[in-house]
Amino acid sequence: MLILILSTPRSGSHYYSECVQEQHPNSIVMHEVLSRAYKDVYLKTIGELEYSNQYEDGYYYEDLQDDMLIRRYSPRPDKELFFNMMLKELEFSNKTYILHEQVSLLPDHWIEKLIKFASNSTYLKRENRKEQLASRLIAGYTSVYVVRPNYKLCHGDRSNIHLYDIEKFTESIATKKLVSALLTIYKDADNRMKDMETVVYESIPKKNNTHATKLFASSFDRLCEQDQNLINSLIDSN
Repeated sequence: MLILILSTPRSGSHYYSECVQEQHPNSIVMHEVLSRAYKDVYLKTIGELEYSNQYEDGYYYEDLQDDMLIRRYSPRPDKELFFNMMLKELEFSNKTYILHEQVSLLPDHWIEKLIKFASNSTYLKRENRKEQLASRLIAGYTSVYVVRPNYKLCHGDRSNIHLYDIEKFTESIATKKLVSALLTIYKDADNRMKDMETVVYESIPKKNNTHATKLFASSFDRLCEQDQNLINSLIDSN
């Protein structure tokens, strides 16, 4: 059985996936396995850090084999072939899989096939755009996108990784072009998913025993005043 969760960047997908998994004991959660395949991205683990990049020696991709999520340290097959192979593995599996993917990172024909194939499909949406934008800006600037106990998932330029847990940024990390582009991604996803069952992140009951940790209560409050004003003005003008 496949439970499909589609979302936009920084919408609380890791937390929501944990909540869904609690309702389905022994299920397997897969985060952006297909998004990485479509974008030709691989992973490499060094200590508590996991890096994403194009394929090099030592990098791996995630795949399904015998009802298990495994690592393969080699280039993937053709992306369309990989997608169809993944669907076939899911079709003949007795396991329950919770697949989370970002709407903006997958082509329409993959999303359409996944929705038809899945037993349940939801679109996870975050209503507080200020917090969502701030969270994404900080992740992009520091390269740290996921934080769990003894684990960090990093993507992109890591020169500012030491700032991932800073309480307050004193200088601007945003541009009008970047914030506008993110707002467009969110709006486009909302339009594409308008007929889907929608779960609002802010309405999900909060629990204490979670691995999807938040370093600070508010990402927006961590930004400098200049970036806060930029976000407010762009949200108001859209």
